[in-house]
Amino acid sequence: MYDLELKDVELHFGGLVVLNRVSLGVRSGELLALIGPNGAGKTSIFNCISGLYRPSGQIHFLGTSLIGKKPSAIAEMGIGRTFQHAELIPRMNARENLFVARHNHLKATLAEQWFRLPSARREEAEHLAVVNDVLEMLSLTHLAHLPVGGLPFGIQKIIGFGRALVAEPKVLLMDEPSAGLTQEEREELAYHIDAAKKQLGIPMLWIEHDMEMVAAIADRIHVLDYGRSIGDGPPDEVLDNPEVVRAYLGTTQLTQAGADVAAPREEGVTTV
Repeated sequence: MYDLELKDVELHFGGLVVLNRVSLGVRSGELLALIGPNGAGKTSIFNCISGLYRPSGQIHFLGTSLIGKKPSAIAEMGIGRTFQHAELIPRMNARENLFVARHNHLKATLAEQWFRLPSARREEAEHLAVVNDVLEMLSLTHLAHLPVGGLPFGIQKIIGFGRALVAEPKVLLMDEPSAGLTQEEREELAYHIDAAKKQLGIPMLWIEHDMEMVAAIADRIHVLDYGRSIGDGPPDEVLDNPEVVRAYLGTTQLTQAGADVAAPREEGVTTV
């Protein structure tokens, strides 16, 4: 039983077929990597789930259809999303940046907050406890008081990941969180993604081009090629699939983390 499931999802922009009967799903506690060449339709999948695009087919989240719902309604249902750029508030410190993500959980009225009534103070303490738990889980407590604009890019990416976790999503969509990171920073981010999955049990759907990361921590891989699914299964099986190798990995197979990977082919559908 999938927490989030797509069945026969199709998306067209005029005469351009962006997604062609794509079916996939992710279960509680599972990290599903969504891979494929540039232009394969990966981000379009996220935009369909998030309500930014209106595809045909079926998209169900915990038994409820998402087709036709507004993005704000889908976010309120508990579907969280990270982007390639963390978009943190540079002047605010790490703790404050994470606290901002608690806004959907705030119940105190503006007046109660303004006059610092006991109910508002209690609620603030509860939200700060959630923020501090995430900071500790991500080994960021010692940096919590520092403005994020002065922190290394890799740390900012982890803070952005933490901000998504603080919102307590029921499923998390991650769009290339390792983009722009050094190898060492990618390894640290991979550690925290894997630890969060194990500790929180959140279903995660993860777009990624770094095959070492994918092979190391993904539970399952789903492969897209020009909008159609060409593979789904455990990393060792999928990354040895001849069709996947031809479409995405060139002539080099990846059977274990740390193996050499051929560069992805040039972008196909540039509008996706």
